[in-house]
Amino acid sequence: MAVNPRNTSQLRLDEEVREIAEALRRASMREQFKLEEKWAVRSQDFYRAILDTQPQIIHFCGHGAGVDGIVLEDETGQAAFLQTESLSSMFELFVTKGVECVLLNGCYSQVQAEAISQHVNYAIGMNRTIGDRAAINFAVAFYDALGAGEEIEFAFKLGCSQLIGIKEHETPVFTKKSTITQAKPSFISVSENSTRRVKSGLDALKEFMAEPELRDTVVAFRNDFETVCEQIELLANYKDLHDLLHTLEFQCYGGIVQEARRFPDDETALDILMDHELTLEHIVDQVREVAIQKMLTTDETKWVKDLELALEQLHLAIENSDTRQLKKSVWLINRVLAIQPSRINTSLNTAARALRLPALVKAMSSLRNQLQNSQLEQEKASQFQSGVDAIVTLSYALTTLVKNHNDWQEIDLELRRIEANFDRDTFELEMSWPDLKAMAESLCGNSIEEWAVSFQEDGDKLDKAIAVQDPVKVKRFFRSYRRRAGERFYRIDMALKRLCGNLRIVGEPLASIVRMIS
Repeated sequence: MAVNPRNTSQLRLDEEVREIAEALRRASMREQFKLEEKWAVRSQDFYRAILDTQPQIIHFCGHGAGVDGIVLEDETGQAAFLQTESLSSMFELFVTKGVECVLLNGCYSQVQAEAISQHVNYAIGMNRTIGDRAAINFAVAFYDALGAGEEIEFAFKLGCSQLIGIKEHETPVFTKKSTITQAKPSFISVSENSTRRVKSGLDALKEFMAEPELRDTVVAFRNDFETVCEQIELLANYKDLHDLLHTLEFQCYGGIVQEARRFPDDETALDILMDHELTLEHIVDQVREVAIQKMLTTDETKWVKDLELALEQLHLAIENSDTRQLKKSVWLINRVLAIQPSRINTSLNTAARALRLPALVKAMSSLRNQLQNSQLEQEKASQFQSGVDAIVTLSYALTTLVKNHNDWQEIDLELRRIEANFDRDTFELEMSWPDLKAMAESLCGNSIEEWAVSFQEDGDKLDKAIAVQDPVKVKRFFRSYRRRAGERFYRIDMALKRLCGNLRIVGEPLASIVRMIS
């Protein structure tokens, strides 16, 4: 988020954002990062940006004002303070949405960083003024480190090291939550560590291919290497489409439906619909980019035309204050969301089961056995061995995540079906509840994790409300239950997205090996 109001001194924010983008673009783990830019941020833009993008890292560049807060813009482009207390209370909410680190790259922002760190795992602020060059140097080194797979604390220290020459290395201040909230489920971090080990092992293999015997063995497994590369890309494409539909439902469609009730008489509803139009346009553009990939068939992506038409109808509805065109837009989006997530999820499951990671393990194990009898550098051989072991871990993580994702997808679709008519009648929920409850209990099992305990508690409250036929409590507890299930599905969704990104990273050196033997 970049903010430089008209009545404040001008900062080189465009250069800072450009340099951050370049640092991530050239990073070895660049597939795991996506940079979203928000400029001229007002107070409402601040929280809307977080709701829209669901970031893990928030980078603020602009002016800080010490105890008064950080400087945003008002409606006229003039300076307006976002106070420390407001920031802290916001991040108390947003930490449950996945925010892990906040970097306030503005003067005198230490007080805000310390307040935010009561809720967010890591926060970085400045204890005095910081010059443009220092702010840019710190940011570049920080994201260079993250892009190489390093931890946040290491990235902070590397950033400070780049300020020693200009005597500003003591300006950035690192604060962290007293009890760090670990990412859940635990196999997320395992898969990322495994990815680094697999990539390192494959990099070692490229060096070994100078040996004729080892090269001949790699050539013998060429089809396996090529197939895995293609399957990784196909799996990632399906996951990209699934994520975009998830974003469409929770960050766009629900808002359009809500504002449609007040349109066209309410001017505020019109403004909000215009914001949703921009969000929908962005989603449609991203869907198009994925849909044109050669790995996907035309039949699998023909629904994209419905989204394009929905965007067109939404635009016309806003232009003409036409409720019928707005209804058509809502109908088109709903048709896509009612059918496509399940279809794509089926394709994703099929692609995951077809992914020949066991064949890759077999190929690399054969190479490992040859290495044990060779005179090659033992350190490199150990590096390769570690990569072989890590592929087994990745394969297990993928199987586990895909099953979890499939199970939560089923619950999400069932809840969505019930929700469609819930405001008018709770009968559908009452009839569906026994099966839904059994599905949810099988997913929670005997888990004592916080999400499982809270989800079961909400389920028990809903169960009792249904039993005593209390419609007010049924509606209240169902909405809480629905939100809790949606949050868990989102976590699993993000975990699978990150794993698919990790597999793409593995695919790069694998594709390089294929090119070497072609």
